[in-house]
Amino acid sequence: MSDQEIESLQGGCLCGQFRFTVDLDAKLKQEAQFCHCTMCRKMTNSQFWTCLSVPRQAFHVHDGCPPLKLYKSSDKAHRGFCTNCGSSLTWEPTDYPEYLDIGIGSLDHPEKVNVTSHLHVEGGMLPYDPTLPRFLRGPSGPQAP
Repeated sequence: MSDQEIESLQGGCLCGQFRFTVDLDAKLKQEAQFCHCTMCRKMTNSQFWTCLSVPRQAFHVHDGCPPLKLYKSSDKAHRGFCTNCGSSLTWEPTDYPEYLDIGIGSLDHPEKVNVTSHLHVEGGMLPYDPTLPRFLRGPSGPQAP
């Protein structure tokens, strides 16, 4: 295992109080999913949560960070969030304690992760129209190419 190349992904919450590193095998594709379940939509106030499942042993909280507040959202999982700013950071399944999901929006460089699928679409997906105008910043600014 000493010849294994490791890719470290850094991330944290909005206020910066909670920071983490995820050390993953660089040879493997980092594949994330859009989760459309009701709980994820409510947690994010959005049409989906974009999550990456990682081995728990690969998730390292930086020294000096307070622990996440865990909320038991169902019999199957806890959700972790920053005690200061409330950023939702983790989904921790009780059936598979060796894994946890992190929100890729919390990563410093989410572009390093590939989104490969949609989950829990049985309740319907909110409409998404990729042909709508796209702006680099706000609607009064320049449009994106």
